[in-house]
Amino acid sequence: MSESARKNCLDSLQKKLDIANSLMILRADTNGINISNAKQKYRLPSFIKDQIEAEVEKLYRLYGLDLVPMLYEEAKDILNTAFSYPEYDYSVEEVTGTTKWICDNYGVSFSEFMDHFYKSTPPDNVIETFAEENLTVCENITLEQIQTVINDLQEGIKRYNKKGRPIKNIQSHAALLVLEKYGLQATNKQLKTAYECLEYWGFIEDEVKKGWTNICNKYPEIQYVKALFKESKKYKLIFAKPLPF
Repeated sequence: MSESARKNCLDSLQKKLDIANSLMILRADTNGINISNAKQKYRLPSFIKDQIEAEVEKLYRLYGLDLVPMLYEEAKDILNTAFSYPEYDYSVEEVTGTTKWICDNYGVSFSEFMDHFYKSTPPDNVIETFAEENLTVCENITLEQIQTVINDLQEGIKRYNKKGRPIKNIQSHAALLVLEKYGLQATNKQLKTAYECLEYWGFIEDEVKKGWTNICNKYPEIQYVKALFKESKKYKLIFAKPLPF
């Protein structure tokens, strides 16, 4: 993730957390809300506090913080409707809605769906997957729901906060770990090929190559990649999704 994208994510999460914390305080209040400055302290009248709470709840919903995982029974009802009346989601060769979700997730065309699944009962595993992948609006925002949102946002902020200095050569390390996964060995010939890949991808800075002019070693690029390859062993490569090859 680029630095600008990381900061944007962090700013968005922090804004949502501020909204959730504000609603929690307003919703949990039983003794009145006080506002103050250096010289004055004032307790908000209940009608003003209620108006502020209503506006904060609007923001809470606007940012999608009222969305909760769909219950199994709700998912079952939606899928039962799609299996019984898929024509509601079909018009002029276009599939939409829940029927489109079924076709996309299970690799079937609309005609195949009609041939094999129409009027049948949706399997449990399909219902469970639909419930996991879809959210529903929480009509009654409870303190428990707000606290769950706060916990999730706090975890998200931890993930996007920088911890210590950034890893140097992180792209090169990741590339070498991928190459190792597919058979790279620390021989001079293969390290030379790895260097050519890193050079082609633009992972080796010109300043690094300029520094080799004062090195007596006959093959500085191989020694450089060998050192990078050794460093890469300190890290674990985690794939967000399977590689396309």
